[in-house]
Amino acid sequence: MRKGPIIIIGMHRSGTTMLTNILHNLGIFMGWRRSINEESWFFYFLNDWIFRQANATVDNTYNLKFVDRGFEEELIKILNKKLKGPFSLLFLGPNRFIRFIGDIKRIEGFWGWKEPKNSFTIDIWKKIFPNAKIIHIYRNPIDTAQSLRIREISFEKELRNKFFRRLIGKTTLLGNIINQSLRFKNLEENIKIWEDYVSNSIEICERYKNDSLTIKYEDFLDNPEENIVKILKFIGKSVDREKILKEIKEIRADRKFAFIKDQELVKLYNKVRNKNLIKKLGYGSIL
Repeated sequence: MRKGPIIIIGMHRSGTTMLTNILHNLGIFMGWRRSINEESWFFYFLNDWIFRQANATVDNTYNLKFVDRGFEEELIKILNKKLKGPFSLLFLGPNRFIRFIGDIKRIEGFWGWKEPKNSFTIDIWKKIFPNAKIIHIYRNPIDTAQSLRIREISFEKELRNKFFRRLIGKTTLLGNIINQSLRFKNLEENIKIWEDYVSNSIEICERYKNDSLTIKYEDFLDNPEENIVKILKFIGKSVDREKILKEIKEIRADRKFAFIKDQELVKLYNKVRNKNLIKKLGYGSIL
């Protein structure tokens, strides 16, 4: 049976990887080739292409606010062509590529993808896949900001490693690329980026309220089984409690609000705790 995709949106380092891995293991196809962060490489490249057409970047999405109807229609025409043909092999894999004649729109059963830039490209994907179901997961801003900073510093070190650069081909005519985002290394800037992604994702879920589900990361850690059952019911998939219990056995509730053990992060929290979005999501009184 042909279904619309399950599209996971949300800020980087907010539980999207955890959620995607669980759903994939429960029988929802999330792409043949995925990154270490469970991002479908196929849709990663397409979202990246969309961002570049608008002169936007993963750490600065401002220009996407000026996407108009004509611009969007041209993007959709091109994307529809990209969803079938040789490039689709990256998502489908050999067996599904043959079965669905190299056309992602022909996929049957439960499938989808995770990619944080979905938080800004979802209107385009919703026009291409009108029956798509949207799952938004969000996490408190301090742990998110810190996790993003740690990842960026680690990635920067890898980019400066000669072997790693050769492996991924991160070079330009002027030489090697030595970083992904300078902004991601700044905690206070990461809070602003968090506000950007989360507020936009909230608007998306309000706009598509009949086709969207919002999950709070900390609630998921406290009650993973309950939340997985909620997600499976939302997308119309049968619940297998034995499989669910197998998937959640490694989930650690103590990862919730990890920042309270770090004085630098507590200081940052006290500085931003009264921001409107932070209070709206129930994070204004953690301490």
